[in-house]
Amino acid sequence: MIKPRKMSEARSFFEYDEPYYSSLIDKIGKISNFFEYVDLINELAYKEGFTFYTQTYFRSIKIDPIPRILRYQEFREISNGLKNRALAINKFLYATYHGEDTPVPKSIITSSPYFRPEMMDFDPPKGIYVYIFGEDIVKVNGLPLILEDNVRIPSGMSYAIKASELVNRILGKTISIPKQEDDGLILLRKTLKYASDTRDPVIAILTDGTLNSAYFEHKFYSDNLDLLLIEPSDLVIKDGEVVAKTLDGEIHIDVIYRRIEDLDVLTPRLMKAYLRGWVNIVNAPGTGIADDKITFCYMPQIMDYFGIKEGVRQPFSIPLGASKEDVINKVENMVLK
Repeated sequence: MIKPRKMSEARSFFEYDEPYYSSLIDKIGKISNFFEYVDLINELAYKEGFTFYTQTYFRSIKIDPIPRILRYQEFREISNGLKNRALAINKFLYATYHGEDTPVPKSIITSSPYFRPEMMDFDPPKGIYVYIFGEDIVKVNGLPLILEDNVRIPSGMSYAIKASELVNRILGKTISIPKQEDDGLILLRKTLKYASDTRDPVIAILTDGTLNSAYFEHKFYSDNLDLLLIEPSDLVIKDGEVVAKTLDGEIHIDVIYRRIEDLDVLTPRLMKAYLRGWVNIVNAPGTGIADDKITFCYMPQIMDYFGIKEGVRQPFSIPLGASKEDVINKVENMVLK
């Protein structure tokens, strides 16, 4: 169990423990009406659809214009560590769906709601289950720690990109902001193209509509990456191919970037098309067993089992079978999922 000594790098609004914040804070300190700009940034964000849908309404997402700064070496260590973790997860999924032993008991795997028995002995295109890998990382006592693996339907990158764009648009009028190299969208586009053997594949992002909590992101990717934005009712599964109904007629689809939970309920024949090689789905069906919260407890053993270095470690997990009292007694030092 890790007990935090401090919550962040900041001691107050203008006091930071890390010296590399000093230049940034000096610039911000020269803006007399800084908080008015913060309000304007958040007002524009809401008007431009920068929201997250809850069960009853579209909730605004507050933007803090002061970025978290990572030193280059720290960024490289996190980046390399996450690459290792993604590799281990892919190896774990391949072993699991090919009947091989892993550190995770088979009873846990087969009882997971995300386990897909029809994926057994199936080789996904290029042997890849997880193309897009989203991690929840926190910094505790100056060290990055992994809170959660998101491989089933990872999300969130678009919010960071849009927030940065809004901050630069507003504050860039008052202070000099260094040009940011944002290659996230480029990498996402390359990744989705790599999921197909076609030279110029048609890629669609599958959404269940405007009431999806992350619909802003679905639309953002569609607009910025030239992806078809489709709903389940737009899909037609034919003998040998998957097509989307559009205003211009039916369009053949090579890759589906799926952003919906109920794949079987909303698109009942899509799994058949995937297993027959008519279309690729990113990420692959059945990957959810790797971001199951119980599987997370086994990730250090999984990485060790496959001989992969754990670059970014995760907090100690409550042992399986721990009592309710064990959790309650340590709850102030825990993140509960």
